[in-house]
Amino acid sequence: MSSHPPSDAPSPGASAEGAASELSLASLLRIRGAPLLDALEGHFQGSREVGDASSSYAFAAAAELGFGRSSAELVRAAAELHDVGRMYVPAEILAKPAWSRTSEEGALVEAHHEWGAQLARGAGIPDRVCEWIRLGAERYDGGGPNRRAGEAIPLQARISRAAYACYAALTEGARDGAGAANAVRRPLDALHGSAGRELDPMVVDAIEAVLIRARPR
Repeated sequence: MSSHPPSDAPSPGASAEGAASELSLASLLRIRGAPLLDALEGHFQGSREVGDASSSYAFAAAAELGFGRSSAELVRAAAELHDVGRMYVPAEILAKPAWSRTSEEGALVEAHHEWGAQLARGAGIPDRVCEWIRLGAERYDGGGPNRRAGEAIPLQARISRAAYACYAALTEGARDGAGAANAVRRPLDALHGSAGRELDPMVVDAIEAVLIRARPR
């Protein structure tokens, strides 16, 4: 893939002052977001594991896309908060596979991004990060609730959505008992099936590069 960062990525050559500001913001997100993440884990056990793993994929994808270290750390910290609004979704609905939810239940789950942004704002999370959380509901093809498409969606939000989809695909592959040869390939096929529709193809390509490099040989 291209070695040049996308047009909406922070510059990898950011000033020392800018990098320090991003790291400070990432630290603020972790401090103020911790009670929200604890509450979500109490509401639906396993949420912390999902957030930790998915935010790691978000960090790796951001680095692959050309974000500097401090910018990628900020993406990771923001991605941890991607699902906090799910504490307003009944646990019995969250426990259902997505395919088995009714349309009303699916809409309730999708609404968690808006609720998450409100929760984050109430916790003192800066507005721009709340906006990344809120716009995590948007689809790359413009089919989301606010009809934002492509680069009209902040790249940080596109990365978070793809990172969580990556975790879900890998988890589903493990649950299906995929053999070693398919442990990465099948989840990647699922991600590529969503590229250009739900997910940003550029971010999917970045995640693929990361997973292929990390695959046992």
